[in-house]
Amino acid sequence: QRLMLEAYIAHFKDGDINHHKDSQRHWIRDKNPAVETTLGFIETYVDPYGVRAEFEGMVSIVDREQSERFARLVANAEKLLTFLPWGKDFEKDVFLRPDFTSLEVITFATSGTPLGINIPNYDEIRQDEGFKNVNLGNCLPKAKREYALYTPEEYLDAYIDNAQVSLLVKVAFHELLGHGSGKLLQKDADGKLNFDITKVIDPLTNQPVSAYYQPGETWSSKFGHLNNPYEECRADAVALYLTCFDEALEVLIPEYKEKWDDIVFSAWYGLVNRCFIGLQLYSPESKKWGQAHVNGNWVILKVLQEAGEGLVEIQNTQTKEGLDTFFVKLDRSKIRTVGKKALGDFLVKLQVYKSTANFEKASEMYAHYSQVDQFALKVREIVLRDKFPRRLEVQGDLILDVSAGGKLDVKYVNFEETFEGIIASHILHHRNEIEPILQEWTKHKSRFRYQKS
Repeated sequence: QRLMLEAYIAHFKDGDINHHKDSQRHWIRDKNPAVETTLGFIETYVDPYGVRAEFEGMVSIVDREQSERFARLVANAEKLLTFLPWGKDFEKDVFLRPDFTSLEVITFATSGTPLGINIPNYDEIRQDEGFKNVNLGNCLPKAKREYALYTPEEYLDAYIDNAQVSLLVKVAFHELLGHGSGKLLQKDADGKLNFDITKVIDPLTNQPVSAYYQPGETWSSKFGHLNNPYEECRADAVALYLTCFDEALEVLIPEYKEKWDDIVFSAWYGLVNRCFIGLQLYSPESKKWGQAHVNGNWVILKVLQEAGEGLVEIQNTQTKEGLDTFFVKLDRSKIRTVGKKALGDFLVKLQVYKSTANFEKASEMYAHYSQVDQFALKVREIVLRDKFPRRLEVQGDLILDVSAGGKLDVKYVNFEETFEGIIASHILHHRNEIEPILQEWTKHKSRFRYQKS
C-alpha cells in the first residue's frame, strides 16, 4: 500500500502515466485488504472518443462474508472459462486469479458510481500481471414494481422478486469472467508471437489466423472509440451466457437452487427490458448512443431478436387513458436453447475479432446491430413520455462517536435518496470546512452548468 501511494503521488506531481501504471501494479498485489481504495484517471466512458479518462477516487470497506462468495467464483474460474464458446486458442494461457471482493462504499468521487469494477484498464498489465474485481454491494439499485415499465403483470413476481440476486450474478460474471476472459494474439518487440501461428484456426473462416496485434498496438489503440461499448457488450453477453450453466450458478448462488430458473429469467428479462428504457440515451440526430453499456445491451437485444422463434417480442397495446404503449416479452422456455445458441455464436465473433485485432469486421458487425429502426424510434417516443426522474445518488458518511466512557465508535450515517438528503450529506461531510469549499466553488463555478435560484 505504501508503494502504491508513493506511485500515486509521483503520478499526480508529474503526470507521467508510467507512475500510475506502477501504482496499479502495487494495487493488484495488495490482496484482500480491509479497506480498499483506488485513485486516478480511470474510465473513458464520458469522452465521446473513448480516450480521455475521468478522474475517480474510491474508499470502501470490504464485506468479508459476501466476499467469500466471490472467492469461490475465482477458485472455479478456470473451469467456468471452459464453458465459453470460443475455444482454448482464444483464451488466456494462464488465468491470473485476481482479488475479487464485495465492498461497502464509503465514498466514490466521480460523475456516476458503477456497480462493479474490473481494473486496471492497461492492457499490458491485465494480460500479463493481473487485475482486480470488486462488487460494490451497497450501490446495487433495489428493484421496485412501480418502476417496472412495459412488463407484463405475469412477469412481475419472477422479475422483481429476484432482481437483486440476478443483478449480483450478472455483475459477478460480467466483471470476473467477462472482462477477465479472452486472449489478445500479439507479436512483441522481439518479433515473438504469443500463439502458434501454424496451429491456431480462425473458427469464423476455418483458415489459419493471419492477423494479430503488432508491437506497440493495444486493444484500446486499435479499436479506439469502439473499445468501450464493444467490451461492455462482450462482458454482458458472457454474463448472460454463463447463467445457462447450472455449474456456474452452483458456484455462486448454491443456496438459491430452487429459484435458479426465476433468477435466470430475471437476469435475461432485466437486460432485454432495460434496452428499451435505454433508448432515451440514443440520439436520432447523430445516430449515436450516449452510453457504452446501454449501446452494448441494445446490440445483445438485436442479436436475440434476430434469433427469432418468439424468444423476444414486442406487444403493442394501450394505456387506460388510450395512449400507445407496449409490453416487452421474453419466452423463458427458450432462454437455454434459442437464447444460449444465439449468444454463443455472437460471442465467438466478438472474441475472435478482438483477439485478432480485426477492427474492420468488428466495427461493421457492431454498427449493424447498433442501428435503431423506425419502429424503435416510435418506442423511444413512448419511453421519453413515460420516463421517471433520474435516480438520485447520495453518499453516506462516517462520524466518530464518543461514548460516556470515552470510547470511540465509528458510525455510518445514511441519508434519504432525496434532494434534501443530498444537501444534508454535504452539510455533514463539509461541516468543518465550509469556507474553503465555498472558495473553491467561486473559483471554478464558471466551468459548470447550474441553475441559479
